[in-house]
Amino acid sequence: MDNSTASFKANQKLIPPSDLFKKSFEFYKSRLYVITKLALICFVNFAIISFLMEAIGRSSDSIFIVGAGLLALVVFLASLVVNVWVQAAFFYLIKEKDTVSVKNLLAISWNNIFSYSWVMFLMGIVSLAGFLLLIIPGILFSIWFSLALYVFVFEDLKGMKALYKSKDLVKGYWWPVFGRLLFFGFFMGLIGMIPVFGNIANIFFIMPMGVIYGYFLYDDLKRVKI
Repeated sequence: MDNSTASFKANQKLIPPSDLFKKSFEFYKSRLYVITKLALICFVNFAIISFLMEAIGRSSDSIFIVGAGLLALVVFLASLVVNVWVQAAFFYLIKEKDTVSVKNLLAISWNNIFSYSWVMFLMGIVSLAGFLLLIIPGILFSIWFSLALYVFVFEDLKGMKALYKSKDLVKGYWWPVFGRLLFFGFFMGLIGMIPVFGNIANIFFIMPMGVIYGYFLYDDLKRVKI
């Protein structure tokens, strides 16, 4: 690539956040049936935890409270695993364009859940370390490494390699990426705060849309960087 081409690519702009959202919503609608079935798994998890917590809150029997509390803890930990599993399936729903079976998507995501969880853990630890230093480094790290899971799923880079590649993609576009994530987070946050409806929207709309929106942002960055 000559210098003029490199300069041209460096000056390319990402698509506007509104167009990014439209592309994401179109994909969401095109896969609505499978997305709904996957989200139902998370909804059942949420309903079970809510039922147990409600039962504990209403009971005055200390033995029941202890027993139900231990059960709730076990169910909560199991729910974390299931939610990560389903979230990974949303990523593979995008990658495996010809795979429309929920069973197949769950099988693929389960086979990769350890490496997927490790990248997620590293993202959280690095970002937390930044926030412990100061707020600004935490925000900086969070945006740099926000695409690491996409790098893992779509480029098969694991561990810190996924984080480094994410940072490389964001480099030179930190503010545009920050703005697009802020745009999505602000409007989805407003929906999520609606009483009762917000919890359902989080599971069936906001979570899958977040994965899809992040993918199109990742894909657009690859367009302008590669």
